Amino acid sequence: MKTVGGLKKENLIKSKSGKIVSKKASLVGKKNKWIAAVAKARKALGVKGFAAVGGKTAKGQALYKKAKSFY
Repeated sequence: MKTVGGLKKENLIKSKSGKIVSKKASLVGKKNKWIAAVAKARKALGVKGFAAVGGKTAKGQALYKKAKSFY
């Protein structure tokens, strides 16, 4: 069987949120350098929960600067 877009079962994967997506799109998303830099900055600063990157708060500004340095 194929999807509406013509993808077969071997070209599909389940995302972290539980949706069925294409393997190709999933891998492209995982290679995003900015997302990796933000994750590294969050770990370095010990930020837990929601923090707007580059937002109005001091935490958000620090997070943006750290992420920019890793990027």
